[in-house]
Amino acid sequence: MSGLFRDSFPFFKENPDSIYFDSASTSQKLKTSIDAMSDFYSKSCSNIGRASYRLSNAAGMRVEEVRSRAAEYIGCEASDVIFTKSATESSNLVCRSFLPVVLHEGDNVLTSSLEHNSAFLPLKTASERAGAHLRVISPGKDDGIDPDEFEKSIDSNTKAAVFTCASNVSSTKIDYTELCRICREKGVISILDATQLLAHKRINVKSLGCDFLFFSAHKMYSLSGCGILYAKREHIDAMEPLLYGGGIVETLSPLSIVSGNRKFEAGSPDVGSIIAFGAALDFLFENQDAIPETERKLCKKLREGFEDLKDKCRLIGKADSEIPVASFTVPGISDYDITSYLGASDISVRSGRMCAHTLFDALGIDGCIRVSLGCYNTEEEISRFFDCLNRILKKFSV
Repeated sequence: MSGLFRDSFPFFKENPDSIYFDSASTSQKLKTSIDAMSDFYSKSCSNIGRASYRLSNAAGMRVEEVRSRAAEYIGCEASDVIFTKSATESSNLVCRSFLPVVLHEGDNVLTSSLEHNSAFLPLKTASERAGAHLRVISPGKDDGIDPDEFEKSIDSNTKAAVFTCASNVSSTKIDYTELCRICREKGVISILDATQLLAHKRINVKSLGCDFLFFSAHKMYSLSGCGILYAKREHIDAMEPLLYGGGIVETLSPLSIVSGNRKFEAGSPDVGSIIAFGAALDFLFENQDAIPETERKLCKKLREGFEDLKDKCRLIGKADSEIPVASFTVPGISDYDITSYLGASDISVRSGRMCAHTLFDALGIDGCIRVSLGCYNTEEEISRFFDCLNRILKKFSV
């Protein structure tokens, strides 16, 4: 089976007949990322920031190289980048360490029903602790975040807004650039979830003018254990550490904590995962034009397939983005049954609420089937998927 990037991912050599359509949950892993972690632990394993010997210095330099590379990928300075273990930890860091600084009783925060629980729940908790009101915008007429409604929901007491750059359920385009502009003009802190976007296209936080942005390496063809949080320097200075421990202490009595982004990186970091992410970033930089072109073709193929089934499958969103994700329901058939039958043919898709409970509550449905692709997937796989789905629908007399 042909595929421009397929040989870069060992999974497909080991599973030649498997169709993996669950990349929005976690992507398959680059050989270069796997090798980078293996080489580190096999040949040069060391902690960083604890010693002055050769291995420790070399590991520390490699971590900082990845920090700089990640900063370049999103258009900021290395000093603006904080390593976490995941997007979830990054989101919690902002909501637990920054929002209490600016959020008070009587204030409000703004978000949408498209958000993943890792963004929504920390915001909800922070607003409840502060006695602030949480305002949730439902999907607009195009099933995305309506900028007009977003702006109308902001008043003088709105302190922050959390919104996704790309929903993990709906493939509808989200105008995060316009939402950031509104936040800047209204003096609202903008916190962006770019977890579903950055494997598919780059973003420039300086151009956007956002205050925070977070994402995870494991959805960008790398390994679990590495998350990134971008924060403006003035916010970094205002925030307290979420975790206290080794590596951030200057003196104990009186307690003095290091300044800058390092104060949020207490303890021993996951050096191997960070180094592995560096290899994935190299891949993304090298293919930053070819990946979007490949995925545009995949999106077109997905849209055409669902257009042929429009009387049987109900899409969530308009499937009009350049991100190859499509979620759908089939009236009268449970999501679990469809994914189980697909799984029996070794086609991996996901069913349920996709950790986006607020969206499904707003839509009034219990769940969906999600098809999510990466740059390694092929048009032939999409054809095989629709052939199998059609057989399932016939089996259920749909």
